[in-house]
Amino acid sequence: MGVRKYYQPKLGQRILSLLSRYEIEHFMSGDCGEEFNELIEERGKTKTLSWYWGQVFYALAAYVKLSMRIGVAMIKNYIKTSWRNIKNNKSFSFINIMGLAVGMACCILILLWVRDELSYDKFHENYNDIYRAVTELQGTKYTANPLAMAGVLKEKNPEILKISRFYSSFWLIKHEDKMYNERGALVDDDFFEIFTFPLLKGSQETVFAGRESIVITERIAAKYFGTEDPIGQSLLINNASELIVTGIVENVPTNSHLQFDFLVPMKIMGDREHTSWSWEAATYMLLQKNVSWRDFEKKISGVVNERDERTNQKVTLYLQPFSQIHLYSLNGTDPIIYVYIFLTIAIAILVIACINFVNLSTAKSNTRAKEIGMRKVVGADRANIIRQFLGESLLMSVLSLLAAIALVYLLLPAFNRLAQKQLTLDISGNLVTALGLIGIALFAGLLSGIYPAFMLSRFKPA
Repeated sequence: MGVRKYYQPKLGQRILSLLSRYEIEHFMSGDCGEEFNELIEERGKTKTLSWYWGQVFYALAAYVKLSMRIGVAMIKNYIKTSWRNIKNNKSFSFINIMGLAVGMACCILILLWVRDELSYDKFHENYNDIYRAVTELQGTKYTANPLAMAGVLKEKNPEILKISRFYSSFWLIKHEDKMYNERGALVDDDFFEIFTFPLLKGSQETVFAGRESIVITERIAAKYFGTEDPIGQSLLINNASELIVTGIVENVPTNSHLQFDFLVPMKIMGDREHTSWSWEAATYMLLQKNVSWRDFEKKISGVVNERDERTNQKVTLYLQPFSQIHLYSLNGTDPIIYVYIFLTIAIAILVIACINFVNLSTAKSNTRAKEIGMRKVVGADRANIIRQFLGESLLMSVLSLLAAIALVYLLLPAFNRLAQKQLTLDISGNLVTALGLIGIALFAGLLSGIYPAFMLSRFKPA
């Protein structure tokens, strides 16, 4: 009776045969077959398979380690060669790097503006569940609604968790010898439960407990009270009403469509806040998560006509999702079209800068012919030449990015005045921004280097 022969797993055999050309595997696939059979007879199939796959993974790990060592050495060589070429052609390199840097800087500034526009109101925790009431009269939509409507909606519709009106205007604020016009708003008690405007002092439950309460921002607190504690102190509004400070709220972010310096409870208006259909304010509501806002919109569409006896024209009530308030218009062109336009301009500027880089690089190609010829004579193939030129392009792109960041910091104050924004470029504290800048450098480097790399690598020294 002959000795039974066992076969190695086919996948492991293929891996070992592929790695053997790199002189990594410490035994050949053929010799392994005999050892594999001997071990099965001695240890059994399960233990032998465990040993076998351990050897395969050991060989793979050795291959990865060798590849990384070779890769690091090649990258170092590419960087040294690229840096040498940049130093030997200072004028050419400076023009190429700064040309790309200016394009990158313009692109970054526009992208900062686009990011700010797209980030409006997204800091609110209930962002996806907040809606604004919109009334339509004779084909035109309005964001101002009758004051009495909010109470009717909340009383009759359990779908509404919280509701708050928002009436914004400028009031004269006076404290001792300080007197200025400030932007304030009348709001309901639910305001802080709908919107995420953090209170630094005071609580959501008590800041609007009294009719003569006022909540001020950090800026107003510092402006009128300095280092004193404003809580419990009074402010004179329009030389008529004296209100007591019950809370301090963080300064309103610039990327919020709700802007105010202080808040006063709507209840200061007395009975008019529940009965008036002539006074109007914006109305915001927080709906339950399982509610279809489209179905709820149909349900409440006729509430104004049903309750306001003065109305002799059809008034239809709609809901506008909070996410659409800033970039979508109720009547006319949606502002988001300008975001798309500027985004296209940013990409176009970067592509044009890359094309300029390509033109300058190809114009310099004749001076690189001798270098390419020598490299090919000593054994470099086309792939090595392509990698060399792409590496050089990426290095110049990284240098351009550093110059572009410096330009952005230099131009940002003027750009903010022009765009009426408060944009910042925070690299260290914002991973997304850092990755975005790296992505711009990689995109520009590859786009700028791919054509010169493939074109110059065609050179035949013979």
